[in-house]
Amino acid sequence: MQVLAGLGLGAALLVAGCGGGSVAAVPPATQGSFPHAGAEPAGEAGRTVVSGAPSFEDTMEFADAARWQASRWNNGGHFLNGWHPEQLAFHDGRLLITLEADTQSRSGMSCVSGEYRSLQRHGHGFYEARLMASGTPGTVTAFFLYTGPAEGTRHDEIDVEIKGDDPTRLHLNYWSDGVEHPSVVPLGFDASAAFHDYAFRWTATGIQWFVDGRLVHEESGARGPLPHLPGYLMLSLWGATGTGAWSSDYQVTDRPSQAAVERVRFEAEAAPAERLRLQAGLR
Repeated sequence: MQVLAGLGLGAALLVAGCGGGSVAAVPPATQGSFPHAGAEPAGEAGRTVVSGAPSFEDTMEFADAARWQASRWNNGGHFLNGWHPEQLAFHDGRLLITLEADTQSRSGMSCVSGEYRSLQRHGHGFYEARLMASGTPGTVTAFFLYTGPAEGTRHDEIDVEIKGDDPTRLHLNYWSDGVEHPSVVPLGFDASAAFHDYAFRWTATGIQWFVDGRLVHEESGARGPLPHLPGYLMLSLWGATGTGAWSSDYQVTDRPSQAAVERVRFEAEAAPAERLRLQAGLR
């Protein structure tokens, strides 16, 4: 088992983020750490983005420091836990994310968990994660795309979330300039009992969400403008607090909670001019 010890980063500003919580900007990484989130220049708040980072597939055999970083900071807000690299581990082709009581005072919070975050921003394309969610009440297993004030941009986000309160329901959301548009989809199975594929396709004209290859929800922008800034791709498991009816509060016990990820892939959407050239067989 490979544990991401010693790969942490310092804490900094807190801003709004996934599920109404926050994502932190970080100072430059020290030698031997994952590169920090600010390594890529911040986008411009009014810039429409078609493509960002190139396509990839990661089978989670090991920590890929060229693509990902392990978070080490506290979000605050509705996040009861802090993030620490030792809560991420690679074993038998899976990324394991563990939320538990912070008995070693590594985060300064009552509990600690892991967040795995891309180094580059990603734009329009198809995003998929094969994962098994936590079924512990008060937990949230999250696969999402985010950018916001800590990155020097407005808040745009696309979410796939499974709450431990009821892992038979999928919580989908998109944020555009800080305004959210949530939806809930029944899964027909327990997402904490087995691995399944969760995906979304983001284009200039809409967002589609898929479960095991089946379209389950789509948005055209009729409920509000779509996101248009590239975001950082993130995987996390967190404990909720003070979210009202949205989630019960996570109860810190001596029993860890865990989510697991077997694969993440991204297929970049070609820009319109590039797509036309490819269709015409031109280079």
